[in-house]
Amino acid sequence: MNTRLQRLLFSFFLLIFHTCSYSQNITFLTHQIEPFSYLEDGEIKGVTTDIIKEMMKITQYNQEIKIFPFARGLWTVQNKPNYAMYIVARRPEREDTVKWVGPLISSGVYFYKRKGSSINPSNLDEIKQSFSVGVHLGNADHNFLKAQNIKNIIPTTKPFYAIKMLVNDRVDLVPMSELTVYGIAEKEKNNIERTNVKLYNSDVYLAFSKETPKNIITNWQNALNEIKSTGVYGKIYQKYLP
Repeated sequence: MNTRLQRLLFSFFLLIFHTCSYSQNITFLTHQIEPFSYLEDGEIKGVTTDIIKEMMKITQYNQEIKIFPFARGLWTVQNKPNYAMYIVARRPEREDTVKWVGPLISSGVYFYKRKGSSINPSNLDEIKQSFSVGVHLGNADHNFLKAQNIKNIIPTTKPFYAIKMLVNDRVDLVPMSELTVYGIAEKEKNNIERTNVKLYNSDVYLAFSKETPKNIITNWQNALNEIKSTGVYGKIYQKYLP
């Protein structure tokens, strides 16, 4: 074997070793938001959690998933190597801060009001002029509202607190995903109702640190595509969101 071929083979095996080593060192994070990801009897469950676990089988990755507060988890993925976080809305202001795999789930984000309230906004401009809005601090809805120059925003540290403010007549409206709102609302779900004003369509993704090699991102995207094409994804979706 000539020297050049030996060098090429060495470089190839070094790349493979580096990629495998990197992929096994990635710490996976999520945050609690039913029915996507939540703790039950000490186990992390939910539709996106089950999707991620199926992807882990294909990519042969079996590390523990950790629950972090959303803002802290997103900051960690955006600023540190070897991290990934799921249930992250893909928004323009985040586009170049991470590497994306998905979408995992898509849904519409609508404004909700107190049940029986006479408030009946017809568009975002009317909301901007006339109504107060409760929203989870730092999430995609909050950033979108700020980008629309809506000033009457009252941020909360948790999504449920925004619902409580709505029910207690401290804010007029709250934006929420149609797939998560009633899980977040818990006992208050019968005290709220959806308006006809949609804020935007939300696609949530698995976000990796920017330093993650391209082939790892490709492997995870291929794993998602595979479970979608084989029907596994559909079964998981129907289990949680029939």
